Amino acid sequence: MLDTAPLPRCHASRRYRLENVLRRERRVSEVGIALMKSAMSAPGESLTLDIVIQILANACPAPYDVVSRAVRQGLFVVEFEPEALPFPFRDILVRRL
Repeated sequence: MLDTAPLPRCHASRRYRLENVLRRERRVSEVGIALMKSAMSAPGESLTLDIVIQILANACPAPYDVVSRAVRQGLFVVEFEPEALPFPFRDILVRRL
């Protein structure tokens, strides 16, 4: 049987909804960062940004946000592949620290 009782007034407030959205985003980014850590198990390992986005796309609605959070937390670094090719032909690597 469905509960048809009205929600408490606080559940309809903007602050409550904002806190829920932020909490959900934090959980999603934690799951995404855990996926990144499992894909690159040892420090110093790296994958291309395209592969990391493909891995995260199945689990996260905003994979680029998850990568940026991981970089801001100091867990990963995004860098160019060390080759002498010009920009559009160089791969972008995500390296675990």
